Amino acid sequence: MIRFAIANLHPYHRDADALDSLGSIGLFRVFSKQTKDLRKAYNIIKQKIINCKETLQLEKSKKIAEDRISRMNAILKQFEKGSFGFF
Repeated sequence: MIRFAIANLHPYHRDADALDSLGSIGLFRVFSKQTKDLRKAYNIIKQKIINCKETLQLEKSKKIAEDRISRMNAILKQFEKGSFGFF
């Protein structure tokens, strides 16, 4: 039911929802919800990056996403470096 409702949203709304989950805020939001399983949080974030690239429709959204994804990747790289190879 929810999937159907999301599918019928205007591209502006779909892209806005996707962009909201990206960037440093989106990354920290996932980690704050998955405090007991950091590997799961890490995998969710990596999947969000992949999914977002496939689902964004508007060119402006794709440009905004590029910046946010690069920030997410920079933070994840530091996380990976600080986890001594566990991620």
